[in-house]
Amino acid sequence: MTVRSKSDSAPQRAAEPELIKWLGNKLGVSLSKTRLEIGEVSVEVDGLSRDGVRVLLVEAYAPIGALKSAQLRKVHSDLLKLDFVRRHLERSDPGVTVHVHYVFADE
Repeated sequence: MTVRSKSDSAPQRAAEPELIKWLGNKLGVSLSKTRLEIGEVSVEVDGLSRDGVRVLLVEAYAPIGALKSAQLRKVHSDLLKLDFVRRHLERSDPGVTVHVHYVFADE
């Protein structure tokens, strides 16, 4: 029997793509993990869909157990990243509408 360490994030990493898939199905779009180059910065989002002038940005998080301070910082960091990417996309293409989603699941 394998005992999972409390710091093992394998179950979390396995759940997050399922959350992205679930949201994509719910919204009727295909979401793909995407790396964006913004100036000299490379940013990866868990899910991105672009359909003409509509862009969906998604981050997913599936913590295991009670949220700890480092996990809370990750949530804050993800939200700031989504806002940074949203602002960049809206500035670089004023005709685009960006929708941001954060999918959060727990046990």
